[in-house]
Amino acid sequence: MKPGKTANTEIPASPKLSAGYIFLGLLILSVGLNAFLYYKVGKLKPQLQTNEIQNFKWLSPHLNDIAKEDRLVHFAPLKTELISYINTEKDVNISVYFEYLITGTNFSINVDYYTYPASLTKVPISIMILNKVNKGVLKMEDRFPVTKVSRDSYSGDMYKYPDGTTFTLKELLEANIIKSDNTAKNILYSLIKEEDINDLINELGVDKLFNAEGNTTAKEYARVFRSLYYASMLTKEDSEYLLDLLTKTDPQKYMTAQLPKDVIVAHKYASMKPERSFSDVGIVFIKNRPFLLAVTIDGRNSKTFNEDSARRVISTIAKKSYDYVTNR
Repeated sequence: MKPGKTANTEIPASPKLSAGYIFLGLLILSVGLNAFLYYKVGKLKPQLQTNEIQNFKWLSPHLNDIAKEDRLVHFAPLKTELISYINTEKDVNISVYFEYLITGTNFSINVDYYTYPASLTKVPISIMILNKVNKGVLKMEDRFPVTKVSRDSYSGDMYKYPDGTTFTLKELLEANIIKSDNTAKNILYSLIKEEDINDLINELGVDKLFNAEGNTTAKEYARVFRSLYYASMLTKEDSEYLLDLLTKTDPQKYMTAQLPKDVIVAHKYASMKPERSFSDVGIVFIKNRPFLLAVTIDGRNSKTFNEDSARRVISTIAKKSYDYVTNR
């Protein structure tokens, strides 16, 4: 620089940022901040829930999962209503067991009335078979034949197949539950050993499931469905599988006849028409308010009670229970 000349000290102007660049920068900042908060809150939330439970030593650890309005414990009015209805049926022994599965609140009506189980036996048989599969004793693809001994034409269609026709264990289980097929049930039962029955009794506490005459009560049999709902014997996958099969039974049989069509019910019905013995046991899956219902009917002392009568009685009991649970 020559003497006498003044240096040019003017700072060049910065180029203006476009609105698009500014928006992009803010967007990146926002996404990053949201991701950070989501991560932190997600990490903290379980800890907050745990601390909330730990603050109450004597309360149920499931309270965080159940809305207050769904914690129903008062079912005396429903029991009174059902007793009044049952008493209108003359010369018929009707037993009812109801359990609200969210809180465990339950009641029984005519708890000591026994009835012939008929097809109700098909659920515990299926449980024992699936338990053997879980142990590796059986496989779902194993095949077993129809025989003269196993053939039974009272219920189902498998009896129509000639001797030696084989079905997979999976096919037999599904026919046993969905179609209530007696031939399938007999084949499955032939695979049951004494140790399988002992496992069932010990795991479910059902030593009184059947009396000396082979009859059962609504309350005792309800234990079978409770064990599926809580997966107390079978794996979660097998319990889910069996309950799913039970949702596919005849929709016009007894319990489901008066319920809304969109209500899912996992149930097993049973009937012995000559003896006027009818039953239906299942879980009604109302959103956030599932309940277990078991109804058994012994109509041997009646000259007029028939299957249509049983459908009317059982479906009415189910509908009254449904209305009470949904309207509380």
